[in-house]
Amino acid sequence: MVVSCLFMASLSVFVKILGQELHPFQVVFLRNFFSLLLILPLVFTLSKKSLVDTPFKFHIVRSLNGVLAMTVWFYVIARMPLADSTAISFTTPLFATLGAVLFLKEKVHFRRWAAICMGFSGVLLMMQPSGDGGYIMGLLGLLSAVLMAVSTLLIKSLSKTESARVMLLYMGLFMTPLSFPLAWAHWQPLTTEQLWLSLAMGAVAALAHLFLNKAFALAEVSALQPFDFIRLPIAAMFGYLLFAEIPTLETLLGALIIAGSSIYIGYRESKVKKSAVLS
Repeated sequence: MVVSCLFMASLSVFVKILGQELHPFQVVFLRNFFSLLLILPLVFTLSKKSLVDTPFKFHIVRSLNGVLAMTVWFYVIARMPLADSTAISFTTPLFATLGAVLFLKEKVHFRRWAAICMGFSGVLLMMQPSGDGGYIMGLLGLLSAVLMAVSTLLIKSLSKTESARVMLLYMGLFMTPLSFPLAWAHWQPLTTEQLWLSLAMGAVAALAHLFLNKAFALAEVSALQPFDFIRLPIAAMFGYLLFAEIPTLETLLGALIIAGSSIYIGYRESKVKKSAVLS
């Protein structure tokens, strides 16, 4: 999980560099295309039955949502400090919990509602209105977190019948062509440097998901969730070293509040699951 977080933070660096030179639609396509090239060998490790007996409509819906989430997210990364955009992404578990209540009819009791409210207070602390467009970027960051939460719920439903490798493969197979038309409409010729950066971006993204899927295969999501917040110091370090970005006190305090509430939600979910098993 730590290795996955390192690759995820590195992915943000490549997205930020390319996003300042290319349109977000093109960056999204390049990320999907080069990742697909690297994960295509998965076809030879999967049975024909697992490739054919799969809910294609579900994969398409997940991929459409994924393209939209990725586009908004990449736009935000290119225009916000890495620490800020990473901190906002930590709200995804909060939105996922709300989505589970609304759409999966999961029961959430008082303590988890309190944790959700505390998490969003951290969001309000981070998103101080400013005249430089930062507030608008913060709102777009929250929109991407909502879309990523939808992806989380879709993955949760798919994982009941599909393996992590099948989901990863079809994500690449569907998201690449879905992201191409908009990318083509805003296409810019790539320089040699941009081509190598795009290849590195695709490789880092594929490795991040590979290690993430392996982590989920070895441990419960609730046990791994606290490790996800390692992305913040890594992103802050990259932001400082590569882009001379210094996180504000509001960002750090807000991120700590969001992290604490998300970790508590994960802890409560694990306790509820254990109680259900024992009963």
